[in-house]
Amino acid sequence: MKLRNLSIPALLASLVIVPISANAFQMSSQGESVNASVNSSLIAQAQNNTPGAEGKRGRRGDKMQKMFEQLNLTTEQQEQVKSIREKYKADNQGLRQEMRNAKEQMDNLMAGDASDSQLRQQYQTVRGLKQQLGEKRFEMKLEIREVLTQEQREKLAELKKQRREKRGSRRGRRNAGL
Repeated sequence: MKLRNLSIPALLASLVIVPISANAFQMSSQGESVNASVNSSLIAQAQNNTPGAEGKRGRRGDKMQKMFEQLNLTTEQQEQVKSIREKYKADNQGLRQEMRNAKEQMDNLMAGDASDSQLRQQYQTVRGLKQQLGEKRFEMKLEIREVLTQEQREKLAELKKQRREKRGSRRGRRNAGL
């Protein structure tokens, strides 16, 4: 299943995604995630307004509203979350474009006759951009976390756990050839 198809409970349950969600999972595996925090990569991905994605954006809005309802967010909290997401949107889009460009350049270097030194340098560039995106997602998660009550954080953690279990069972079936 592609991350773009995740539900909004999963979206806020893990608040914030980008096409490089592996970095968010890497952060989690390194123990950097905050208990009951949201997955920043999901929200960042929801912010990704790529051309031709109008239908998906509409569904995301519906899913976001459903998530707001599941967490029982007040109107004020909903507006605060939306505002926080918007604040990070432009910076994240710029960094994601830089990342795409850097990865494309890496592919070109790999296909060509670039030296190991050039490849290592480009790899460090890509790695640095991933780090920046991860830091921005983490800062956004912290800001959104401050908007939620303790009860909402606990509910969000439960939704995130359910999403992770559901995703794991789908991967198991897919890997088993089912």
